[in-house]
Amino acid sequence: MTRRTTSTRQQVEVSGIVLLKQHLERYGALLRAKWASR
Repeated sequence: MTRRTTSTRQQVEVSGIVLLKQHLERYGALLRAKWASR
């Protein structure tokens, strides 16, 4: 039981970090495009 909860928690943390990275990359690309257009 405990092992299962820890593994799921780690998976959630990892997926959250991945989503954050993707979001930051998209945001950075948008900012670069805006600066380039200026």
